Amino acid sequence: MVTLRDDLWGWFGLAPMAMCLCLAIQIANAEDDYPPAPLPPVVAALNVADQITESAPPASVAASTAAGTVPSAVAVALSASSTVPSGSSSASTSAATTPIATAAPAAVEAASATDAASLPISWLDSYSQAMDQAKAEKKLMLIHFYRPSDQKRSEAANAGDSVVNVEKAFNQPAIREKLSGMVLTKLPIDAQITVKGQTIRLLDHGAFSELHKGPGLAVIDLAHEKTEYWGYVVSALPFTPGKYYRFHPSQVETLVNLPEGTLTQRSMIFAVRIHPEHPASTNGEYNPVLLSEATAHSDYQAQIHVQGHQGWGERFERILGKLLGRGEPGTPVEVVAESWPDQDLMDSCVDCVNSWRQSPGHWEAVSAKQASYGYDIREGTNGIWYATGIFREAH
Repeated sequence: MVTLRDDLWGWFGLAPMAMCLCLAIQIANAEDDYPPAPLPPVVAALNVADQITESAPPASVAASTAAGTVPSAVAVALSASSTVPSGSSSASTSAATTPIATAAPAAVEAASATDAASLPISWLDSYSQAMDQAKAEKKLMLIHFYRPSDQKRSEAANAGDSVVNVEKAFNQPAIREKLSGMVLTKLPIDAQITVKGQTIRLLDHGAFSELHKGPGLAVIDLAHEKTEYWGYVVSALPFTPGKYYRFHPSQVETLVNLPEGTLTQRSMIFAVRIHPEHPASTNGEYNPVLLSEATAHSDYQAQIHVQGHQGWGERFERILGKLLGRGEPGTPVEVVAESWPDQDLMDSCVDCVNSWRQSPGHWEAVSAKQASYGYDIREGTNGIWYATGIFREAH
């Protein structure tokens, strides 16, 4: 096995930051099994389970706790009346819930692809209506949380995160063609819910913690039943600038083209794709073998609080054996990185991609057009995030 490790401590003064890249050529053992994908990410997990009510307007909310380490996540179904009568709409576990009837979405659904492209985009203003429709139609649910007061500022018209400019981005032809798989809803950031008798702002709930109680975009997966991420938040893009991440309306196209997956998996892929040099490693096949291995190794690094290629020899053989079993020959390549401590998810994803950029060896792997890929990232109890990318080299 040939291993290349580049630490940035001496080069760039980034004491906590380190990266590793592993290139290995070994004999595969086709009998090995790659580990199953772990539980959904513990950050901002959202799942539809229990019913609750909401105070203005009323609601049904589903909550669950992911891995028992973060606040329980919530899916809220807003109703149109001031109280929740028996038999009213709720966020039940059934994907066949009948959506509240609306004329505009039905018209768009019935229209041809050409006609639909000329119709205005429909933004629902009811969370429950959007959720019921997304569940019934097996679609993603995209929420645009906006701050009404921001739109009154004189500079709002030119602000990248203004309601007008964000919604303009969704009207771009390359984006509109992807919206048939989404239900869109727009809510003010002060929308309130009542969870077990306690009234809170929707954005105060742990399900949307990565938006930091402010405006942004969130995506809930109600499209892929029987997956670990069905009913969970799978994307969260805060409009409030972070240490490294800055939202721009041009990123909407990247968002709507992400493959299915968990919040952390999609966030890492998103960070790779928005890098200004457009690295090509995610242009290949989104591979379940590589994805599972990347998830498991990020999880392991986070558990032991050490970034590295621990167990790469065994992992290499396992990956290669599984790839050969799928009829996909190729050499596995792995890159890892760790973030600075105490950052949020998006800052850490962008941070790790930037750290790979500092090393020619790492960037060669990340920027190359790989035959297939898998990315994930996990946060340790030390506040550091550990990213892993694993690729099958194209030949």
